[in-house]
Amino acid sequence: MGAALGLRKETKPLMVGLDAAGKTTILYKLRMGEVVATIPTIGFNIETVQYKTMRSLISFTVYDVGFGRCGGTITSCAMH
Repeated sequence: MGAALGLRKETKPLMVGLDAAGKTTILYKLRMGEVVATIPTIGFNIETVQYKTMRSLISFTVYDVGFGRCGGTITSCAMH
């Protein structure tokens, strides 16, 4: 029912950037509300982040893709 009224929104952003640019740090800051120590991403991370507002629930399923350690292409990352 909430989706029919436009009260629930879901997006699936893809975070892509240079190595050591802070993609994973941003993802975990959104997810946990604090900065945590991270290690270089091998392959990818998938996390769901939810925010409640007074009128709606906003859900992000974020795909954090790291290319540096897996050969530099999406297909080589998929092999992990």
